[in-house]
Amino acid sequence: MPLLPVVNSGVFKGQYKDKHFNAGSILLAFGVFESIGGRFNTYLRPGKLFPGPNLFAGACNFLPSTSN
Repeated sequence: MPLLPVVNSGVFKGQYKDKHFNAGSILLAFGVFESIGGRFNTYLRPGKLFPGPNLFAGACNFLPSTSN
């Protein structure tokens, strides 16, 4: 049992939790930006926001990034 604290002490000094949180936040922000941008592009081209393949594809890209 004395080896466990020694092994874990090196992991927590690396600030991996903060790096993982920051990378996840950037990916989530990019997903939100792309989802809103896709809706905006779909609205600009035909002049209305209709439930078509582009809208569904944007939702399919965005929803997995928000689920736990």
